[in-house]
Amino acid sequence: MQRKIYFDTSLPQEELKKFIIQGLGKRRREHKYELKRGLNLQPDETPEGLIESVDPDNIVNRDDFVQVAHQLCDPKVQAKAKKNKESRGKQVLLHTSGSKSFARSAFEDELITGRAPDRGQLFVKTHKHKDGAIGGVDVTQTPSSRGSTQGTIHGIRMTIL
Repeated sequence: MQRKIYFDTSLPQEELKKFIIQGLGKRRREHKYELKRGLNLQPDETPEGLIESVDPDNIVNRDDFVQVAHQLCDPKVQAKAKKNKESRGKQVLLHTSGSKSFARSAFEDELITGRAPDRGQLFVKTHKHKDGAIGGVDVTQTPSSRGSTQGTIHGIRMTIL
């Protein structure tokens, strides 16, 4: 059974186009992640061994996969991936907005409130978890702060109103 997708045709064409392109981009990233995860790439893997280990029916285009296999097995690419993984592990302040840029978050806030958010408001919006905690920030509420939040980031004391 095929799913049918219906669009609200009262929306402007540009909005529909943006929605479709964002959805396709997300699906592409997820698909690439699943493909790479399924390869079970080893550090000493050769492109030929990788190509032979994959079921030909699961490859969309064999020529494209051959090119990707050579790229994934390149020592420079593997060294860069290892360094990136180590760098991600060292990050203290993790934002919670996914692939949404800070500029886009600020623009959306401006549409809702009618004014652009300041840097502190944008920081809280892009770093707050669903439970209200701000990632990577030691935050304490004090009775004297009257609704504001005080905390430290890397030893720097700050107050968020």
